Amino acid sequence: MVAVYWGREPLASEGNLRLPRLFGAEVRFTGDAHRASADRGIEAVAAEFRAAGHWPYPIPRGGASELGVIAHVLAVQELSRQCFDLGSTPGQIVLAVGSGATYAGWLLGSTALELPWHIVGYTVSRPAGEATRRSRPWPPKRPRCSASTA
Repeated sequence: MVAVYWGREPLASEGNLRLPRLFGAEVRFTGDAHRASADRGIEAVAAEFRAAGHWPYPIPRGGASELGVIAHVLAVQELSRQCFDLGSTPGQIVLAVGSGATYAGWLLGSTALELPWHIVGYTVSRPAGEATRRSRPWPPKRPRCSASTA
């Protein structure tokens, strides 16, 4: 397992940088100050593994993939069960929003399970205007249904 980070290795290993190492991953840095360099680094590592005859599963930055979204749908399901068991329902779920995969998974899961909470996202890696354009308010306005007779 290899974790790829953009930029240069910091002097101290803290936070999310500690986790891959705790799980035995090799950690690599691109040396490039642009975060998109991590995408190129991930593909380079995948190419190394393919050349060695392996079948890597590269996970993009932020887990921004279909599988990443489904993982968050499952997190919604888990949290809703825990809240049900405790007899409590939060009014809001507050998320850090980067690529949008987390937000997408929570929107999808909350809609599928018809949960009453509001999803609030705070951008952590994009300007607020860009993050807003990539998302939509939650909960959406639901159309009213009515029946009529002839």
